[in-house]
Amino acid sequence: GLFPSLLTSVQVLGAEKLLQRARKSDSTQFLFYRALYEFHGQKFKEAWQRFKDTWALLHVEDWIHRRRVAVYLIALAMCHGMAPAPAFLQKYGLQDDLGELTRCLKQGNSVAFQQELNSRAPALHRVNIYVFLLLNSEAALHLNLIKRTWRLAGKPRILTFQQIFLVAGERHQFASFDELECVLINLIGKVQKMG
Repeated sequence: GLFPSLLTSVQVLGAEKLLQRARKSDSTQFLFYRALYEFHGQKFKEAWQRFKDTWALLHVEDWIHRRRVAVYLIALAMCHGMAPAPAFLQKYGLQDDLGELTRCLKQGNSVAFQQELNSRAPALHRVNIYVFLLLNSEAALHLNLIKRTWRLAGKPRILTFQQIFLVAGERHQFASFDELECVLINLIGKVQKMG
């Protein structure tokens, strides 16, 4: 709760420039909590960079803290449609909690993703990413569905609603063409906003 005022003080004093001269443990802790603050503040780019910086400062055999940072890096990546390799999840003991979620995400299967997210809710609450994934994964799922449809259709220049609906319909993701149209319009708006 006090982190915002502490962060303001650090910024006003220019103390962030001194992080390189601080003890490694202090720098790592500060970067982690700043990343966490930005993560929960929906500042994806800043949180990603701070978590990466934190990761770089951690000892390679510090499994506990590396696992903790990996969870947040994976959550951020998932909301951008990317997922780690199964070997990475296995290495940090995250296969049970995130393995099936990442598989559903790669396929763009929002129905199975939602079911898996709900079944894993207690474990994901413990690592503080359940609500984040619930609120931020939908666009990535839909975009991955479109990419999957494009690959299955032979990578044509144009995809039709019918093609997307057929691939999505296997999983009963959309009730009608109108719902699919709304999803696509929403995705286009998000891409234009980002670009």
